[in-house]
Amino acid sequence: MLNAVIGLTLFEWAWRNTSRVRNPNKELNKIYFMFERADAKYWARWKFYPGAVSILLPILILLFLCFVLETFTVRIVLIGHDRNKAVSGCRNIFLRFSKRCFVFMISTILFTTISYSELQVSYENWLGSEVDQIV
Repeated sequence: MLNAVIGLTLFEWAWRNTSRVRNPNKELNKIYFMFERADAKYWARWKFYPGAVSILLPILILLFLCFVLETFTVRIVLIGHDRNKAVSGCRNIFLRFSKRCFVFMISTILFTTISYSELQVSYENWLGSEVDQIV
């Protein structure tokens, strides 16, 4: 019962705070059309109630625990690391693995699929080749 009351209270608070998104300023959307939420007109309060009263609070608790776990993991891996240097070697490998596990946990809790890829960016046009750079 407490789960339902807290979930419903949190949902109503979030619903009230999204009124600007649900009732957009048409003139402003003409100027900044790329930020318009096209799906907001399909939102209905009654569609959110089942999730709010049943699983909202456990999901929030699990997400909080995931963030705490990831924070402790990163802090433990970075013990003794110089903040002025880039992370490399075993620490880098472990942090990448930890990030992938964290993304998997969050996507599992939220019942979504998250895909990402790491971009390889080259700044040689602006900075010159690596041989020219002074480290």
